[in-house]
This record gives sequence, C-alpha cells and structure tokens, in this order.
Amino acid sequence: MSQLILSQKLKNRFSGNQVFHLKNIIINGDKRGCSGFIALNKNTVYVNTEVLGGGYLYRKAKDNKDYQGEVNQYAKNIDSLVSGINQLLK
Repeated sequence: MSQLILSQKLKNRFSGNQVFHLKNIIINGDKRGCSGFIALNKNTVYVNTEVLGGGYLYRKAKDNKDYQGEVNQYAKNIDSLVSGINQLLK
C-alpha cells in the first residue's frame, strides 16, 4: 500500500523558494492525499498524491490553473516524487 502524502508532508520535503498551491483531498472524511501546484520562478508542476493507478502523479504545467498540462509522470514513493518535481522546476 502506498504512503499517504498530505499537503503539509509534501511541503516539508522541499527547501527553498517554492510556492505551494496544494489542497488535501478528503472524501467523506477520509483523507486520500493532496493535489495542486508547486511553482519556482517561472516553472510550475501539477501534483496529485491520491494513488489511483500508477503511483503519485506529477507533470509540468503552464501555470497554477493548467490542469491538463504536459505528459503525466508517476512516482512510486515520496523520495522519487520530490526528486521528479525538482527536476521539472529547474
């Protein structure tokens, strides 16, 4: 089973000047993860940690309203998720 990653847990894994627009996903009182955007300078990444299939989803986005974005990428754990997001924010 995948580890539950809520917004604060994900924010705590970053150090620097990232800007976070994350909200926890709660359905009928059940915490499922978080989704939203992480930005640094002019780069933005959409992230969703509610595991529905391939793992934690993240992808490059144009801004914090771009829910379509570019190609979906998946991470199996929080370390690879943070690493992948950092790569897209460069």
